[in-house]
Amino acid sequence: RALVRAILRRAMRKWEWLDSVPTIEEEDEPEGYTEFLTKEQAERLIAELPERYRKPVRFALLTGLRRANVFGLTWDKVDLAGGTVIVEASTAKGKRRFTIPLNAHAKALLESVEGREGRVWGDVTHVWQNVWEAACKRAGVKIKFHGLRHTWATWHAMAGTPLDVLQKLGAWATHSMVLRYARRPADYLAQAAERVTL
Repeated sequence: RALVRAILRRAMRKWEWLDSVPTIEEEDEPEGYTEFLTKEQAERLIAELPERYRKPVRFALLTGLRRANVFGLTWDKVDLAGGTVIVEASTAKGKRRFTIPLNAHAKALLESVEGREGRVWGDVTHVWQNVWEAACKRAGVKIKFHGLRHTWATWHAMAGTPLDVLQKLGAWATHSMVLRYARRPADYLAQAAERVTL
């Protein structure tokens, strides 16, 4: 669907073959699919993954980076002293370069990795689908790897990170994209209402 949408957008904007892009309906998620994880669910999932995948998955949850940017991260794009990671335009979904700050946990995670050349996670280029699904099943969750980005954004929103700041952290072009990613549990409004009392 994403590929078809991209082709249709290019056919309209660049090639001018279309006057408008037709709407393509989203596929329904499988029954029981989770858009974001609680911290307890995330820890269970990480524990069920083979050792070699645990650090990159934890890094994805701490930074909100997409799978390709997590597993494609090379040491020349990491500034441990400055506490930042650079995502080049060629590897960014939005095709523009951006820098993300690392929190103390993400920085410590990178510092715990041996070696400072080539890919940060060594020869681990992604989590194989069957490995991911098996770990999810054992952890009792149903989520895609991209759901970790939703999880990261949701945790930020629940912690009170202003949405304009979250937009910059996640390198989203529009405010509406932030709202698509930062989901809140059903009881979030009730919790917020309790903050003001007499």
